[in-house]
Amino acid sequence: SRPDLRGAELGLATERAARSAALAGWIPDLHLGVGRQTISSGGSRDSFWRASFGFSLPVWAPFRQRGESIEASANRARAEFELASIERSAELEIEQALQAYRSNQEQVQLFKDRILNLAEETFRVARESHSQGKATYLDLFEAKKTLVASKVEHIETLFAFRTALAELELAVGFD
Repeated sequence: SRPDLRGAELGLATERAARSAALAGWIPDLHLGVGRQTISSGGSRDSFWRASFGFSLPVWAPFRQRGESIEASANRARAEFELASIERSAELEIEQALQAYRSNQEQVQLFKDRILNLAEETFRVARESHSQGKATYLDLFEAKKTLVASKVEHIETLFAFRTALAELELAVGFD
């Protein structure tokens, strides 16, 4: 579905067709003809039929066609190389995007399952301890700071996850 791959495939098809056309240039041009001629002289009419067959091959054609054939073969090889290169690049982009997606997905799950719950529980315990006079205001403030920092990191991780998903879709060429 990637446009760069599709373009390279079409370029290769073009070069293959050009090579076929260059090879077809080696075939001589054939001419077949049938004609009728009527000559009227005096009171008589004579009809003559004529058939012709021929082929034409320019004297310098083999040299020109050989060069065109070599050029077409080189262009086809270049197009094949470009297609293979784009395919390898696409595979690498997809693999890197997939790894980034999986890594970010694991981080999001880790925040969801453990880190946020732990930070919220720590803040809850610090708030209860502070209300009972067992903890200072600084302890409560530090627990709140940790909770807010954890939520900010969670949002950053979600952003990185969504970015990795978008990059994976771009690398693959579809949603």
